[in-house]
Amino acid sequence: STQSKLLAQTLDRPCVSSGDLFRTEVATCIELGKQMTACMDNDELIPSELTVTFLTAKLSDSMYKNGVILHGYPRNRSHLQILDNILMNLDRSILTTIYLDVSKSKLDQRQSKQTRTDDGIQIFEHRYSIFQEETLPLIDELKKRDQLIRIICDSESPEEIHKNILTALLQRQEQNHSHLDSCEWLEVKLATKSIDKITVLNEFRQRALDENEKLGRRTGILRRVVYLRTANLRKYNEHIKIFEKLYGIEVIRVPSNLIKGSDDSNAILLLSEKIPNLVQLAVITERSNLYRPGTNLLSSLHHGVRAINQSTMMAIWIDAKTNEIFHEKFTYSTVGRIDLSRRRSMNRTDPLVFGWDDIFVVEANGMSYQELNEASIKHSSRDMVISAFIKQRIH
Repeated sequence: STQSKLLAQTLDRPCVSSGDLFRTEVATCIELGKQMTACMDNDELIPSELTVTFLTAKLSDSMYKNGVILHGYPRNRSHLQILDNILMNLDRSILTTIYLDVSKSKLDQRQSKQTRTDDGIQIFEHRYSIFQEETLPLIDELKKRDQLIRIICDSESPEEIHKNILTALLQRQEQNHSHLDSCEWLEVKLATKSIDKITVLNEFRQRALDENEKLGRRTGILRRVVYLRTANLRKYNEHIKIFEKLYGIEVIRVPSNLIKGSDDSNAILLLSEKIPNLVQLAVITERSNLYRPGTNLLSSLHHGVRAINQSTMMAIWIDAKTNEIFHEKFTYSTVGRIDLSRRRSMNRTDPLVFGWDDIFVVEANGMSYQELNEASIKHSSRDMVISAFIKQRIH
């Protein structure tokens, strides 16, 4: 509890002790507290459904909306599953877990100073055996999920331990930012004449397909980049491998704590600074179907793939004259992309190029994603410059 309080002061976040919460609830003598009291009196564990109801109500309080330091919970893998589900329903996730590792010999020394009775020693040994049987597997699970920071606490003072925790947190933050490093890009200049545009796009598509085949991807479509704005690490980790390996989709995750404002334009600006010449191809936020609360894995995956398949694959900036040609051949849908299900038969455009997921024509210069999303497609008074690049990110 000492380190939790120090960390809460340093990070300016509320600290919550699960034990204190339960004891306070029991003291209120309301219905939920009475049910908890009955379990404690019978030396039984509090049922999962009571824990879920109780912690969900507590953590949904507005005072915890910017984050919370939770002390003493979870203690086993079952608790972790409960906490994951609670946070998922609140559109939150575990950022990291700090494990204060103290050797058994050091614990024995501390215990010998606190009590000399046989009962006290037996209680201590019983609690330590529970730690080995239940908490150590939890630590292994968190380590596999890359959500664990281990701090050795045998000889350090509380101040030194606190300093080590802050250093580890800063290192973890730097690791989380590493995916925003610059990368290689495949460049294709758009033709200046609309008559050459189809030829150029065909060439670009073929180069992308060749790249997919060379890397052994199963997808037969252009590689897509998904900008993922969410703090829900559990759902992210469940789907990232599926999207990248099965569907050949590059995923860039931007932690919510990097975004100071609430609008997506701030995130776009951040990405533009970190990845030069980035073309935003698809956006999934914590409000999208992919991360909607209460869905199981299969349902989430279904909605997630559908959301990505309906997202943009590449953005093409066109001038007014070329836009007139597109208007003759395509119909804009209400969600702001070309609806190829109503493609007119008079066009001579190669259907392999202008497939359902291939082209997204935007004529809204200087608008943020949020503005586009709210107002569907808005037409700019200024012509687009056709000399823009199409960027295709590759490994």
